[in-house]
Amino acid sequence: MYGNWCGPHHGFEDGAQPPIDALDACCQAHDQCYVDKGYFDCSCDDTIAACLARVSVPAGFTYNEQRLFKGAAMMYFQNSLCRSDGQWVLEHAFQKLRRKL
Repeated sequence: MYGNWCGPHHGFEDGAQPPIDALDACCQAHDQCYVDKGYFDCSCDDTIAACLARVSVPAGFTYNEQRLFKGAAMMYFQNSLCRSDGQWVLEHAFQKLRRKL
């Protein structure tokens, strides 16, 4: 999707190329977090959302791809199934549904 580390099947599978910029470095750290803590660990998603928020993308047409990726990735990770306390939102949605049935 972006750079050497952002998106499915990027990063380690690609021969561990270095990140191309700060956005890509956030993705690299996220991938390493999954390796260290397990796939879909909620703290990894919180960390990448915070990392992406700290990245400043310059204005100008040249940086449109970076701005689009940053916006999409932040939206995805800020609205993922994880909450900040590490619990799955989906689990709570099912509990609410069961109570209504």
